[in-house]
Amino acid sequence: MMDAANFLAELIATGTIVGIRLGTSLRGVDQALKIPFAEEADEAGIGRLRRDYGLMELSFGGGPKWSCDGILMEVHRLAQQQDLIDEWRDAHNVVLPRYVTWESVRKILAVKYHLTDMEIVEQGGDIVFRSSSPRFSVVVMSSGCRRGYWPGGGDIVSIDIF
Repeated sequence: MMDAANFLAELIATGTIVGIRLGTSLRGVDQALKIPFAEEADEAGIGRLRRDYGLMELSFGGGPKWSCDGILMEVHRLAQQQDLIDEWRDAHNVVLPRYVTWESVRKILAVKYHLTDMEIVEQGGDIVFRSSSPRFSVVVMSSGCRRGYWPGGGDIVSIDIF
């Protein structure tokens, strides 16, 4: 079993989650993920597809030969949805708590991946940590927020790989 901090640090540092990365084909995603999803196809005809797997949303371009061009981990959903925690544990051997602190992930990024150079931006009351190599942004709740149905101060809200 992999813990949440290592799981998310690996996603941030490598851009890979359970074998899926930017450029992975739709077929490759189907083979890697054994979790139900909701799909939204582009009706405007510009070749976009989005799949919501509960904890993770993937976007695809280049239809009909779809390939992944965006990964969004909606970590905040863990606070309210025990079924997501159970689903990822059962399908991918990941132990996810209701809340994941940025500090626990950041320590692993620094020690294991030597990733410390990030831009820090305040955005709408949250703190965003960004990097252009590898390309990611992590939204973290500001220190004044209390945990409940939503993450609290210092907890990760979402991780975007682009």
